[in-house]
Amino acid sequence: FTLFSSGSAGAESGTGGIAIAYGAGSFANAGGGADTGMFDTAFADGTDSVALAGSGNFDNSAASGVDSQAYSADGNFDSASANGTDSLAAVGGFESVLSSFDYGSAVGADTNAESGVIGGFSGQSGGDIATVFDPFGTDGSTAFAGNGLGDIASIFGDNNDAYAGLSGSFDIAAVFGDSLGTADATGSNFLLDILPSL
Repeated sequence: FTLFSSGSAGAESGTGGIAIAYGAGSFANAGGGADTGMFDTAFADGTDSVALAGSGNFDNSAASGVDSQAYSADGNFDSASANGTDSLAAVGGFESVLSSFDYGSAVGADTNAESGVIGGFSGQSGGDIATVFDPFGTDGSTAFAGNGLGDIASIFGDNNDAYAGLSGSFDIAAVFGDSLGTADATGSNFLLDILPSL
């Protein structure tokens, strides 16, 4: 099922997929074209927003806001949500290296949440979570969780970074507050870094 809005928005879908695009220059792809997948959903709402879900099954991407971007690919049951101007959420695998059950949520302008396979990693990855909640911030924040299993990077605040895994598994990096710096739980397994320090 594919729904095109009027104007310059575009959408395409694959088997059992739902793609909805609303806003000038917006685009949604749910398992269509070269990004073949089944039962994927993609929703793009906002000028030049992009939502891509595919190269896997049961993936979900939702982008809301001007120039927002949400990507879930190269895995199954991945979910990405970007909400805010220039926000980005990207989850799943990369360049045919699969990662499944990943979740990424970026809320706020200039926020970035990525989970799953990040960069040129070629090992096992999956079940990673990256979240940024910064609805009133001005500088944005970045959370990366991936290149391992069960990594979590989470930020509640503005002008922070959180990195978990990269590579390592079952790591947690979290920041609670504004301009606290970088939480870094990377390079090994079962690491924990929380700001402010407990």
